[in-house]
Amino acid sequence: MPWDRTTINSQVLAVHAAFLNFDQIVYFGGDQHDPRLAEAHDVNATYLFDCRTGEVTKIGSPAFDTFCCGHSLTTHGTLVVGGGTFAFDHVVDGLHHEHFPGLRDTAVIRFEPAGYAWKSVAEMNPGVAQEEDTRHTGGRWYPTLLTLANGDVLALSGHPGKGDREHTNFIPEVFVPTPTPRGAWYLLGSYTNATERTLFAKHETTYYPRAHLLPTGDVFFASPTVEGKTVTLTVGRNPWSGTFHPVCRFSPSASGAYGAFSETSVLLPLRHEDGYRPRVLLVGADQAWVIDLKDWKPGATPEDRLAWRPTAARTLVPLRRRLNGNVVLLPTGEVLLIGGVAGVPQPGFRIPPRPGRGRPGGISSPVMG
Repeated sequence: MPWDRTTINSQVLAVHAAFLNFDQIVYFGGDQHDPRLAEAHDVNATYLFDCRTGEVTKIGSPAFDTFCCGHSLTTHGTLVVGGGTFAFDHVVDGLHHEHFPGLRDTAVIRFEPAGYAWKSVAEMNPGVAQEEDTRHTGGRWYPTLLTLANGDVLALSGHPGKGDREHTNFIPEVFVPTPTPRGAWYLLGSYTNATERTLFAKHETTYYPRAHLLPTGDVFFASPTVEGKTVTLTVGRNPWSGTFHPVCRFSPSASGAYGAFSETSVLLPLRHEDGYRPRVLLVGADQAWVIDLKDWKPGATPEDRLAWRPTAARTLVPLRRRLNGNVVLLPTGEVLLIGGVAGVPQPGFRIPPRPGRGRPGGISSPVMG
């Protein structure tokens, strides 16, 4: 089908978008990265796009600022939205440098006889406060939300409120729809238990986590951990029940540099004739890599059995470099790479070198900004 050059006014900075039932795309932007709108709490910026008619309709919005939230489609066409921006308050230095404070708010939207409407549900868990007041702890600014096999929603990473003792919210938490009607969130680990805190900090993924649900029900991270590894996470049904499994060393970049927000990844099609063999494609600025998880079993496969493998070089000359591109699965099983810019990747996080190669490994800059 050829591209349609029709221009449609979106009427809003569409930071977030999701395909809902009945050919409708919902998109929203909260304060739309406008400090004046944020200060006035003018965050009513949700629209529907009708794919059949091209019509744009404004609908109601959550009461909180959904700019830089996370969202994920779950059962029965329900979109879960969590986190967001507490205030347009970019911290320059100190514990919470280079970030806006995050929110704990959560809302859902789905089609009902009266139309589409947002409903507030349970808040995310508070964090550990620097002082006694926990109101501005926990929450997630710029999180990843991922729907699990049972319909629950996993929240990963993100920056907490300005009163939190942690720089990032690195312990995942899970939203469950019960008890109705608001559901509940539970953490997979404890910030106050020293052993659990160390475990989750060790497996914290860098920057905005690229996460994919595998046929086993485990969550695979295309983003490396702070130790420079590729891992999976087994999500338990109870609080404090998350288990990490090392897969291999994260090795797509020969120099060890990981370009922060530059990469994008996709779980390739799971085909019946291939035994639903899971493979993940990671597309970087100059190169792309694939990891094949056909023979991987959580907790049973040695780390040196698997590795990221480079694909054939991209051939679009002279614009081979793509920072912040997007990959889309097509009905044919092919992957379409669109967008992105040519430039120099942010140095960001640096993968520690392999033992015995160069000086001892370490983190050359903060994990989140």
